[in-house]
Amino acid sequence: ATYWIRNALTRTIREQSRTIRLPSRVQTVYAKIVRAKEELRAGAAFNPTDEEVAALVRQVVELVNRRATSLDAPSGDDLTVGDFLPDERAETAQAEMVQSMLQRDLQSVMTRYLTEEEAKVVQMRFGLGGSGETMAVKEVGEALGLSFHRVKNVLFAALSKLR
Repeated sequence: ATYWIRNALTRTIREQSRTIRLPSRVQTVYAKIVRAKEELRAGAAFNPTDEEVAALVRQVVELVNRRATSLDAPSGDDLTVGDFLPDERAETAQAEMVQSMLQRDLQSVMTRYLTEEEAKVVQMRFGLGGSGETMAVKEVGEALGLSFHRVKNVLFAALSKLR
């Protein structure tokens, strides 16, 4: 009931508060302008000018009138709107391609210049194998059945050859 009573009182005040009655749509628009002015006043320490209020109202109108555009909508020269949007996956695909090329090149260099033992130590230590997990020198030694010092020496020799 409160809603109906409030609306009836508001309508009565709108119709009887002026000597010449304004149409309700004009009063509604004016109420929105006053509300916009109050919002501006709340956000700033000064009273906004009519131009500032008008700019805010224009922004609201532009936001309301803005419509979604299809990504297939033409944008001139046989291009669509979607052609101008960046593809985030393309960067990751490019990075993956570069990474695989680097791994392939590194693998061929290791095959050419390192012994089988040295290649295995480097792959396990730096995660160049299929799993991609790096291992500590001690873990590499345990996995290959070699001492810590032997793995360390093999690793340094391999890195020197690769340099």
